[in-house]
Amino acid sequence: MSSTSQSIRAFIRFFLRSEQPVTAPGPPFNIKEALANSSFQPFRSGNPERSPGKLMPQEERFLEQMTEIVLRHLSDPEFDTRIATKEAGLSRMHVNRRLRATTGCSTHNFICALRFRRARELLRQRSLPVSDVARAVGFRSPSHFAKAFRKRFGLSPTEFVNEETLRHQ
Repeated sequence: MSSTSQSIRAFIRFFLRSEQPVTAPGPPFNIKEALANSSFQPFRSGNPERSPGKLMPQEERFLEQMTEIVLRHLSDPEFDTRIATKEAGLSRMHVNRRLRATTGCSTHNFICALRFRRARELLRQRSLPVSDVARAVGFRSPSHFAKAFRKRFGLSPTEFVNEETLRHQ
């Protein structure tokens, strides 16, 4: 197994792990609970092999492929669902349907989730200014990044860094 494949698998495990909210505007999305929910419909409905909270091998391969595509283009502000589906070699609807079935979110939200996960990692390291973090995760404008970050987490990127600093002292 190549190191790229191992790092992609590690990132997928990280992505599937529920995020600890910085503030609690509502319950965080938990992929494990979504998969275990009785209303969840796997790709092949009525599949007796599916155990609650587990991904089927084809779902895991698909998530690996999509995660690899997104990570390859993470800093590209032009990257969107159109490019992702073209690189996956599947139709927009097919990719969206499979991502919704696997993760519970649309292709656009999947891309955004990976971007914000990476942004949080970079902000926690405190080695880059917010404007560089914004560019590293595909935002053209640091102000747009700050607004989107605040909308998603309830804190500005600077407030997030301050909270993390206080938490780890």
